[in-house]
Amino acid sequence: MRLSELPPWRVSRLIRPTGEGFVLDLSEVSFVRPQSLVAIAIALEVAVRSGAAVSVVEPRSMDVVNYLSRAHLPEILDQLEVAHNFGPVRERDLGLSIVELTRFNGNDGVVSLADSAYSFALQQGSRPARALHTAVCEAGENVTVHAGIQHGYLVAQYYPQNGTFNFALADSGVGFYERLRGSGATDVAHALNMAGQAGISSTGDSTRGLGLSSIRDHLLRLGGTMTLASRDQQRTYDSTHTDGYRSTNTGLIVGSLVYGSFSAT
Repeated sequence: MRLSELPPWRVSRLIRPTGEGFVLDLSEVSFVRPQSLVAIAIALEVAVRSGAAVSVVEPRSMDVVNYLSRAHLPEILDQLEVAHNFGPVRERDLGLSIVELTRFNGNDGVVSLADSAYSFALQQGSRPARALHTAVCEAGENVTVHAGIQHGYLVAQYYPQNGTFNFALADSGVGFYERLRGSGATDVAHALNMAGQAGISSTGDSTRGLGLSSIRDHLLRLGGTMTLASRDQQRTYDSTHTDGYRSTNTGLIVGSLVYGSFSAT
């Protein structure tokens, strides 16, 4: 059955074992957003870590193939040494306004990517540019300090039809629960609730723990939303649920995922 859209938690359900390793089957996917792009990257990264051969079956939809190619997924697959059949794409013909799927490394990489994201969003005004810069800086630093690894992945996109920006940042590290268990988190859902609160940090440093809450506050002021996700849990903040609401997914997100949207106006 064709998927109308690939949600990030569904990525894990599309990975199946083969006699030689694992394959991610995207053949039935008909629509992809930034949060699912980064979810693909971290899921494949975890599969590659197992030492098995990993491959990707491309979507049947050429619109999705072109989008994934324009978003530079094939380049990330090559970096991970994941086998695929994506061909070249004529980027100038696709008309997408996007910060392509990008791997950042360390705090210097976060700052550089945040500056690039600012320049990308500035075409729509300084307010959205500052919001995207804040989101990349704070979420990216959260990865390098807390995730147990020094890298992650980012995608940001502007949708001119409704004047909104979407962004997503993910890592294949230890996840929110492992980060915050020492600070009192009892399970994944509790950890996500704690992660969105100001002043709570896995380091125990009272000057830290402001990153994700500052993204939330910034996005809500722009009429936007923010979602934190890990394993089978997610917590979403919006104008109606400023303290967030919990939902459970039927798939898994390895590591951690932060994504959101906000208006350019």
